[in-house]
Amino acid sequence: MDKGKKISECNECIQALHLLIDGEASSNQKEFLEKHIEECMPCYQSYNLDKNVKEIVKSKIEKKPVPSALIANIKDKLNESF
Repeated sequence: MDKGKKISECNECIQALHLLIDGEASSNQKEFLEKHIEECMPCYQSYNLDKNVKEIVKSKIEKKPVPSALIANIKDKLNESF
């Protein structure tokens, strides 16, 4: 594989990685990512690092209930903007 194609695949992999971690990747993107990280150590390492960081952040976030009046107020303000 030539260097330009490799860089292009790695860039595509990183984009798919971000979508996958956010739960927004298509099945084709997931399949591409899984295949690519089997063959590319830098992308595999990026995948593991990003996945671990997201898991750590998620475990540290404390979910608190939001008053319904605040939610309604925010929705009203957003509707006024459009």
